[in-house]
Amino acid sequence: DGVAEFSEDVAIRPITNKRSVVMLKALKEYFDQNGSVVRAYVAAMDEHDNEDEAHLVVGIDVDEDIDSQEIVKDAMNIILEKAPEDETVDIFKIDLEQKEGMSAYFVHEMKPFYIRK
Repeated sequence: DGVAEFSEDVAIRPITNKRSVVMLKALKEYFDQNGSVVRAYVAAMDEHDNEDEAHLVVGIDVDEDIDSQEIVKDAMNIILEKAPEDETVDIFKIDLEQKEGMSAYFVHEMKPFYIRK
């Protein structure tokens, strides 16, 4: 069903609403202009007993020789400007070496919302 269990309390699942379309479109435009983002993912993270409190998690995979801090900072500014007012969004750099956890789940189980052309 597309849900990854990270603990007995937390799950990650694909997003199912369209509320964040403007934010994701703005991120895609930035990633295209920047040229260093290979792919990017988005998912909803929630506590099992409170799915109404889910927040979004954006994971970005960048070229190895690039300092990702500036990209993450710029992306976070876009998120702060474009995310729905009541939406909480976290962002992190994908770790391709990770064998389990959020990076591994995004890479192996999710379809990216952005892929560099």
